[in-house]
Amino acid sequence: QLNGPSSPSPSPKPKAKPNSKDRNKLIPRSCALTISNPKVNSLYHELQKLLLDKFTNVAAIAFRAFIEFSMDCYIESNNVTNSKDGKKTINKNSPFMTKIIEVSNHLESNKFADKHLCKGIRSAANNKDDLLGIDTLHAYVHNAKFSAIPKNMVITWDNIQPFIEKVWANIK
Repeated sequence: QLNGPSSPSPSPKPKAKPNSKDRNKLIPRSCALTISNPKVNSLYHELQKLLLDKFTNVAAIAFRAFIEFSMDCYIESNNVTNSKDGKKTINKNSPFMTKIIEVSNHLESNKFADKHLCKGIRSAANNKDDLLGIDTLHAYVHNAKFSAIPKNMVITWDNIQPFIEKVWANIK
């Protein structure tokens, strides 16, 4: 037994937060969306649970469907028209690229989202080599020789999440 002052015990080091890009699920639990459409809501919850390393192709196809269905719900809720002529209605039969472009234009012109977010989405969707590019998203579904990469899908989700949040926040 020592008779001196006791030395303070070292304080425990705080746990390091894991890098959000290292997750094995597409949509992080921290992403809280209120989705009124039952099918789209189910896809959203499934993409929060599905293990990317085990179900990569299913997740990629569901991811692409989730984005398109989100655009469809926004278009229907907001009666989105073509931004070039203001007359032609955009609908579920419009090309996927058109849906993304027109939804981002509508969000921006109605001040639901800032121009930087919308420009980034339009730029990525138009770039065939981008992870968010329409060609990449189409390839997940329509190209039997193209496989998604889990890490790339996570990066794509992280890039599109603020846009998707604005989409669902502005569906009536």
